[in-house]
Amino acid sequence: MLCAIETSTALGSVAVFDGERLVASRERSVKNAHGESLLPIVEEVLREAGGGVRDVRRWAVGIGPGSFTGVRIGVATAKGIAFATGAEIVGVDAFDALTSLASSAPVAVLLSAGKGELYFRVEGRTGHAPAAEIERMLAARTDWTLLGEGARALGSVAHAKMLCDPPFDVPRAEAVGRVARLRPAGDVDTLEPYYVRPPDLTKPTGPAGR
Repeated sequence: MLCAIETSTALGSVAVFDGERLVASRERSVKNAHGESLLPIVEEVLREAGGGVRDVRRWAVGIGPGSFTGVRIGVATAKGIAFATGAEIVGVDAFDALTSLASSAPVAVLLSAGKGELYFRVEGRTGHAPAAEIERMLAARTDWTLLGEGARALGSVAHAKMLCDPPFDVPRAEAVGRVARLRPAGDVDTLEPYYVRPPDLTKPTGPAGR
């Protein structure tokens, strides 16, 4: 079995594969960054698939970018289980998960980054920028396939094919799992979230922070 976890957005998802076959999956929107809901969903999906955590030989996890807290929860959960059971682990970023759903190139993946910006991957270039800047990046071509809910923030992109509705809006565990099936196992000790933009640091308040 392979079990995939995706928690980089408010839509958390878990999917279980037996070989190439998807045997069980769940999606759930949450407000608490998945801290309380993820493990119960994993257990529920594995029961439906007829197994438990020790039957999973490979864990796949979405590593972001996205919600800093959500990504950390997903990665820490997958790493903890893989370490405890000796299973393999593979990290898959949100850009690769969504790109795997596209049937034509060139592809641009656009996801909400907050602060009036979008995370983007455009022709191999990855970063975060305001929508207007990304529109200028895309202006050189007219045959784009735009993936991700962030594409809704753009103005008109001539002749672009926009795929912003499910399952193309945000990364999901099923796509993460399908990508991870084809990759070599990673290192459980070194696997880390892929933030693109560094997390904000909260400045201490009170006398110590002055």
